[in-house]
Amino acid sequence: MKKLFSKVTALLLCAGLLLSCVVPVGAMMALPLKVGDVDRDNNITSVDAALILRFLAHMHKPSELQIALSDVDGDDIMTVLDATAIQRHLADLPGPFTNAEIADYFCGFTSFHSDAEISVADHYSTADICYVSVPVTFFPKVYGEPRRYTLSVDGETVSTIEARDYDRADGVTYTFFEEGEHTVACDAECCYGQHVQSSRRVQVEKLPEDGRPAVMGAAFYDQSRTSSGNGILTVTAAGGTAPYRYSYKLYYDRLNPLCLSSEDESESMPITINDYSTGYIEKNEINVIELFAEYVKPPTDLGQSDVMRVELTVLDAQARESQPVTVSFIGYDVCY
Repeated sequence: MKKLFSKVTALLLCAGLLLSCVVPVGAMMALPLKVGDVDRDNNITSVDAALILRFLAHMHKPSELQIALSDVDGDDIMTVLDATAIQRHLADLPGPFTNAEIADYFCGFTSFHSDAEISVADHYSTADICYVSVPVTFFPKVYGEPRRYTLSVDGETVSTIEARDYDRADGVTYTFFEEGEHTVACDAECCYGQHVQSSRRVQVEKLPEDGRPAVMGAAFYDQSRTSSGNGILTVTAAGGTAPYRYSYKLYYDRLNPLCLSSEDESESMPITINDYSTGYIEKNEINVIELFAEYVKPPTDLGQSDVMRVELTVLDAQARESQPVTVSFIGYDVCY
């Protein structure tokens, strides 16, 4: 009897250990959903390729998620080529295997603009200078097929938006009431509960105390990290008295070649070549590419060391002028 009791106890202990090793369904879904991991064991193996073949042979019925995970070659359909792609990948052979996650497929990557965004002088980043009690609108953008967007400020949800199409969401307007630095984040959720995020720090300041207007935003909203785009600069003003007028001075800097071998700061400064000013006009949008081509006439040998710049100021209805703001635009890839 004691032996029987000992065996039963041992079996129960083993069962408990086995159960403790089982990953709950919720925890499994929390793991990254990697394309190719059809059996959801968090590892891509020949079993996944075999499972695709069994689906195609109607030996098993795939779930909607498994169909998505089986699209290894990215052609939006499950075929024997997906199984082959996994096998070639495991054998280190070239093939159409896509090393990605479901979030990459259905959300892509997120970014967002705001009407307080300024394309700063280093041309690879932007800055958001918001003003106390002045509403600012954030525009989430997701390159994929998200289900919903969530915008948060300092970790608190501001708005949740159901996606209406694949690449944009309606703008979300938010007003800051405290000076200082804040974190604004955009989260996109796909149909399988996976998330991708993009966040940025924004600086909140008081409007000029003397009543002058301020340039709140000056950005190339359609610009990519490689500086391709349509060259439309959009300016947003705040403070002062509307309506506003806008002045744009265009020029480009060519890096002094001596800077590559000289430690003299005066020799490493950029050389400004040509310039053109629109004077004050009513337009808060200009096409930088067209104006440069017509008035500044940059040379055809523009390279990565040449940066197009726009210095802009705002004039309000009482003839008060803002502080100038300089933004940059690398246009060499569209000016050849």
